[in-house]
Amino acid sequence: MDSGADVSPFTRSDAELLNLELPDGEYRPIMGIVKVMLPTYIHKARMKIGDLQFDTNVAFANSDEVPRLIGRETIFKKFKITFDEANLQTVFETYNKTAD
Repeated sequence: MDSGADVSPFTRSDAELLNLELPDGEYRPIMGIVKVMLPTYIHKARMKIGDLQFDTNVAFANSDEVPRLIGRETIFKKFKITFDEANLQTVFETYNKTAD
């Protein structure tokens, strides 16, 4: 898991699973970690982490060769996140149990 993204990038296959048409979203190229522009389409998606469900913007790439990252824009405001690399765990603790 990575925490460098503003918005959560997901793959083209993820969009297909959610029955989303990529071009229906807002076109937004994002800069990847290796400084390469990645064309993405922003869609509002319902996300569930633990017991908390909320709407967030997701950047769906027109590729399946994209790492899935957690976006700081929405998710970091709702959770205290601990990356425990020694135990290969990522722990999400909610600040607030209310859903949007």
